[in-house]
Amino acid sequence: MKKLPLLLAAFILVACGGADNSAQGENAMGISAVTIETSSAIVRVGEPVQLTLKVTLTSGQEVYGIKDIFNNPETGDSYMVDWTSSDVRFARIDNYGMLTPRFEGFITVTAEFGFVSRTREMRVDNTLENTAGLPLPDENAAVDEDIDLDQLPDPDPDPDPELSQYACQGHAFAVVSFTPGANAGFGSANMPNIVLGPPEGTGDGAGSLDVVSLGQFGEIVLDLDECEIEDGPGADFIVSENAFYIAGNPLNPFHELAAVAVSWDGINFTEFTCNDAGYPFDGCAGVQPVYSNSTNAISPFDVSNAGGDHFDLETIGVYRARYVRIRDLGSQAPWGDIAGFDLDAITVVNGLRYDDLPQ
Repeated sequence: MKKLPLLLAAFILVACGGADNSAQGENAMGISAVTIETSSAIVRVGEPVQLTLKVTLTSGQEVYGIKDIFNNPETGDSYMVDWTSSDVRFARIDNYGMLTPRFEGFITVTAEFGFVSRTREMRVDNTLENTAGLPLPDENAAVDEDIDLDQLPDPDPDPDPELSQYACQGHAFAVVSFTPGANAGFGSANMPNIVLGPPEGTGDGAGSLDVVSLGQFGEIVLDLDECEIEDGPGADFIVSENAFYIAGNPLNPFHELAAVAVSWDGINFTEFTCNDAGYPFDGCAGVQPVYSNSTNAISPFDVSNAGGDHFDLETIGVYRARYVRIRDLGSQAPWGDIAGFDLDAITVVNGLRYDDLPQ
């Protein structure tokens, strides 16, 4: 496990205060203050960082280094600590407060137990250089100089209130065509249903088998039917494959890349630019693991947690699409008699029922 340089000063991050009723609940627990502690507000990709809680009791006694369980030495009560990350694409955090940075961006870490809830904004960085126009805080800055996410502009316009009644979310409805490539066929016995409906992801440790292999340079076109993709805030749709991290390394995913294209008429397609030269393979499908499945509580429409590869129509100048085309790029040699992009699902995050719109 890598650690941040020891020269970094211990950096105590003061958590946000709660509402009056939460404060009363904390007082009833014998607690006067809780802070999230870490070495820095900035963490680096590939360098796990331990977060802990410091609890100050109403008597003035302080309890340090809390990871998964807080045992109140004065009342004898014990509480499990629940750690969460606002966006697992950028960083994941386990039940012991170990934060694993994965990709450059911003996250909010939340720690909760009993009536206590604390949040802290953090930054995941690769180079410790200025990015996105936001200056980095000093590693040894005072707490009030910490990252201010309010500086970030909101790139997404508010949706048209007149169209909101026609908004929808959904998945692929039908397979229009399937042109298998060499060594295709895995999962084909369960076509077309295996690629329709929500994903059946298995996380970043192993690839899902609820897929169909396109084969090298194979191609598939899917129809979204009534719930078409609409250019909206953030990611408009998600392509789910069965990528996983080799030896648990998020910078080294096992990738069978595909180019993604969309169309409103099923004839004229506009393709996203796929940079298949090297990680992070911007614009390609088959890179990010999928976490949502029918047996867990992760919604396939939860962009922050569902996983998969995200696509925004705005990046290609398209405002609507009913059809999605997936084209394997032959990025991996056949594995036995199996090859090509393994399609699990297409998820419409921002959708609109165009057929229902008033004429």
